[in-house]
Amino acid sequence: MIDAIRIEMLPGHSTGNALFLTGAATAHQGTADTDLDPGIYGLAVQKAAKKWVISGVKGGIRFYVELDGADPWTLNYATPLRLEVVRKGQLLNPNEDLLDGIGPDAYRNDPQYIDRVTAGHYDVATGKFTVDHEDDSTVELDYAAILKHIQQPNTGGVTMYVYYRNLQNYKIYPRLFDKNTAPNIVGMVLETEQARPSAEGLARLGRFLLELVKVRGSASAVGQVSSQVPTRAAEATWKAVPRTSAGLMRRMIPGMTGGNTPSANLRFPSGDLLKSGVQNKGGQVVYRVDEMIAIGANAATVKAAHRSLIVAAAQEARRLGQKTFKMFGVQANPNARRHFDKLAREVGDPRSGKQLPSPIGHSNYEVTLSVDKVLATNVL
Repeated sequence: MIDAIRIEMLPGHSTGNALFLTGAATAHQGTADTDLDPGIYGLAVQKAAKKWVISGVKGGIRFYVELDGADPWTLNYATPLRLEVVRKGQLLNPNEDLLDGIGPDAYRNDPQYIDRVTAGHYDVATGKFTVDHEDDSTVELDYAAILKHIQQPNTGGVTMYVYYRNLQNYKIYPRLFDKNTAPNIVGMVLETEQARPSAEGLARLGRFLLELVKVRGSASAVGQVSSQVPTRAAEATWKAVPRTSAGLMRRMIPGMTGGNTPSANLRFPSGDLLKSGVQNKGGQVVYRVDEMIAIGANAATVKAAHRSLIVAAAQEARRLGQKTFKMFGVQANPNARRHFDKLAREVGDPRSGKQLPSPIGHSNYEVTLSVDKVLATNVL
């Protein structure tokens, strides 16, 4: 059965060699005449009408094949059938092995598929984009190329999804990164593009990363019955979390003070804001948050400032010989309390959350954070 046809075009001509392939072996050879551009296409065969139907192109394309000693209309073809058009002498990447699968879900369940990721990292200064794979490896990806795929979707007809294995890391990649083939990676790139403008301004003063963390995701139940079949990768929602050294961040952002008990008073036209500061209450270090909104265009800056003050509180507590410090929220609404509890689970005492009386509005809220755990996050 023929599962691929490769046309090797002669330079400057519309004719070339035709290779009908069964796996990696050549089953039949002949000549072809076509005005197709080099690329990979989907192909269907209408034997009765003796017609080739090419996916992703408009009508009027010339495609004629003549085989040596065989009638192409009597052969058996796989569905789907891959059509490769290359220029004669065109160098193929020796580190890539073109795979047979076609379609948006062809390799989604494979444990080596590139979209099975747990986190991402974007270095604002260099544009380096890496992802953490489920197998604990870290892979660098071409951010600009992926963004181009997203911004310039195929408008010429049916999209042809093909894949290759990278012979250096043995991961499987799609030729086209879009929401169908790589929803997780595409989600990371789109989230990074939202945060990148404000982050680039800060990066001029020092190293600044955007960490892509999973907010939520629902894995398919595919493959959970048998351990022999891998589960489908979760399609998640991702958020860009700014990261740099806390001391540098406090010098970078206008509206922040320094010293042992720094503070922030940030208000942006986008509605994002932060009013908070480190305090020494009778020898006990407290990071007090009066107001915080981080949902608009300047969310990355607010989050980075907030994080830098948490680290500053830990640094002041260590200077005073303390192992913990308090984080105190004024009139903390349910979202704020969830944020405090999440921090307590990650870098503090997960059972420390408590509501405290407030004269108006929501109750105040307090958690206990660990000096060592917080300072371990300040590694840049």
